[in-house]
Amino acid sequence: MGIKERIAGEIMLYRENNARLKIEISELEAKVDTKKQEFLNVESDMEESDSIFEILADRQRRMGIEPPERD
Repeated sequence: MGIKERIAGEIMLYRENNARLKIEISELEAKVDTKKQEFLNVESDMEESDSIFEILADRQRRMGIEPPERD
């Protein structure tokens, strides 16, 4: 195998690896985006949970019941 063929082979390997890495990066970016959205959804659910807890605590107080302490 001559030097030109060897260099051409190395270039092909480089391009294949580069393409594979770009795909892997895209997949990882998609996973990060999914995790970010999951975090935002959980954060939103926690805010809703807090407001629901406050509503229930207010109702309990109006009924003369002391609501339990929340962690």
